Amino acid sequence: MFASAQAPDLPDVENVDVDKKTIAVPGVKTSTNNMKPLEPKKPPDPKLTEEEVSIKVKEIMPRLLRRKEYISVDAESDLTFLRKHSAHSFDNERRVRYFDLVAQLDVSNLFLKIWDTHFAEFFRDKPDKSSPWSSMRNILIVMWNGTDRSKKLCEKVLESKLYTSVISWLSDPLLSPDKTEAVAESYAVKGLFGIAHNTLARCDARHFFREAGIVDAVTPFLKSPNLMVNTASRIFKNSHHCIFFHSAHLTPDESFRSGQKLW
Repeated sequence: MFASAQAPDLPDVENVDVDKKTIAVPGVKTSTNNMKPLEPKKPPDPKLTEEEVSIKVKEIMPRLLRRKEYISVDAESDLTFLRKHSAHSFDNERRVRYFDLVAQLDVSNLFLKIWDTHFAEFFRDKPDKSSPWSSMRNILIVMWNGTDRSKKLCEKVLESKLYTSVISWLSDPLLSPDKTEAVAESYAVKGLFGIAHNTLARCDARHFFREAGIVDAVTPFLKSPNLMVNTASRIFKNSHHCIFFHSAHLTPDESFRSGQKLW
């Protein structure tokens, strides 16, 4: 299992340099990208009650789903609100209720819409201005954290076939292992791994992921030059080893016991 199947908390501070220790691993380069500083965990918008947050989320979600782009200040503000209220600082029961609510309000479709709309624009074109990455990252964090806590959201990932898009993005050359030394690409891959891991952990979905090509999507990252991505791919493989065993006549569990490896 992942040491953490949740996204790291993001403070509202941008572009701050901090010194970072690196661990030397033979054949694997560590990223030297600037990282954001960690801050003490504290509930966002502490003046808002859980009911008030729910009311606002019910206003935000339909508005976001109607949008055709997500680079405006208004869109980013709404998505930041959703992300802040997925924070680890809330108690577990409240977080489950929050993620069940956003699952009901179709956050999985919102995630798909935002990433389908801006994936190539950001990772290929790298716009200097009006970058969609903030919005893409915010909704990624909501899904990453949400699938860690809400079985309903994981079920939505399966029902909507969002998992096929997750695998497609991981397989896209724009997120190839040689590109994962960049901050955004690395974060994207780890987040997509997190969503896949959480869905597999909470739902009986091995067959769906295997048929959709998760093995071929994960395997190249085992050679990623980014230490965190490399490690995440190995943990994913070890956590879900049954998917990486194959037989035309055996179930995944039987295939695992038979010792027939896909690689």
